[in-house]
Amino acid sequence: MKVLLAVGLVLGTAQIVLLAVSDTRGSAASFTDTFGHIPAIAGYQATFFGWFAMICGYTCFEMMRRNRSGESRAFRIGFDVLGAACLAGVAAAVLKMVQIGMELNGITDSGGPQAVAYQVLLALMILGFAVGFILPSSERIKATFRARRRRAQDIAALRPIVARLVQTPQGRSSLGAAQIFLGDRPSKAQLYRWFIFIGDVRVLQPALISPHETAIIDEVGTRIEHNGSTVQRPAGTGR
Repeated sequence: MKVLLAVGLVLGTAQIVLLAVSDTRGSAASFTDTFGHIPAIAGYQATFFGWFAMICGYTCFEMMRRNRSGESRAFRIGFDVLGAACLAGVAAAVLKMVQIGMELNGITDSGGPQAVAYQVLLALMILGFAVGFILPSSERIKATFRARRRRAQDIAALRPIVARLVQTPQGRSSLGAAQIFLGDRPSKAQLYRWFIFIGDVRVLQPALISPHETAIIDEVGTRIEHNGSTVQRPAGTGR
């Protein structure tokens, strides 16, 4: 990494110098076709795309050597797509440098096969980056919504238990610290407060909670302990 940063600083400085000493006035739809015959511009572009190819190649190498056995399927696929996009970037950089060499020798390839292939590879690289970054994020978004649905189900299951317990003397004595709110608010704070409140009441008077309610409470507690992981519902909980 230090070597790459050092090379990047050197190449960046060289690019600034080469671009500064070159006459590139006027607009250009294709920078290479218009100014590629200027040796300084050819050097500028060669260093730029050489650095770009190094970054893409190094990124692909690090992605391929990473151990992804513990990652989600979407994350692994996203990493593979990003690696392929980096390879497309390396190929695009190589083709661009070929074009630079052709232009420096007076051969224009404005609409030739190399130019078309470069544009296709560049489009594939951009598309690959987009898909590769979106896949892991989409999986996390789906996991977040699944967790919210599970939390809402747990709150709905605990609501009748909490509503009954707050009417008991043991429940009223535990209300001050628990800040119980019985409305619809599927948040972690509400679920945890309800669970703590029920636990306090169980300590004060275990007989207030039926075996069926105990099974529901224990199931919710197991899910909280596993931080939202999917837990099979035991038979007989009525859910």
